[in-house]
Amino acid sequence: MRQWKDISSNAALVGGARGVEFETLTIDVPIYLQYLQARFLSKGGAISRGTVQHIDQILEGGPYLFHSDHQRREQLAGKVPLHSLVICAGLGARSLGGVEDQDVYPGRGQTVVLRAPWVRSGRTLTGKHWVYIIPRKNGDVVVGGIREMNDWYVSWTMSRLSDHCEFMHQVPAT
Repeated sequence: MRQWKDISSNAALVGGARGVEFETLTIDVPIYLQYLQARFLSKGGAISRGTVQHIDQILEGGPYLFHSDHQRREQLAGKVPLHSLVICAGLGARSLGGVEDQDVYPGRGQTVVLRAPWVRSGRTLTGKHWVYIIPRKNGDVVVGGIREMNDWYVSWTMSRLSDHCEFMHQVPAT
């Protein structure tokens, strides 16, 4: 990794925290996902969204299960081969019939995008909380972290996010 530097000795990092600063390749995820989706669709891919109670509904209904034109859906069912199927059930895999994976649990994290063009390198801090900063080319930075496993609380917490933002100001820009 280019320009890797241990910043654990920085006086601003209290409580035995460890930190690193680095330069590396980063991907602006929203832009990259739009690119991937456009590429997928241009190759004939299709995206369907819907609700099912059991995995067999998808396997039996095929790729047109959620087609808005019911008559056309019936015509296409079983006639167009399904080469691959990606099911993004997330935590729903716990209750999706035919899957019912009780080992699935949430990994809670929070992010915020801030304007900070002076931040030019990534940073990671471990200690009381896990925090990271990822700069983008446009001058924004993604500040995130927390890493709380099996936390089912669905709302964001400003106090935790404030701690992350404060970290960005504790370590001087290089």
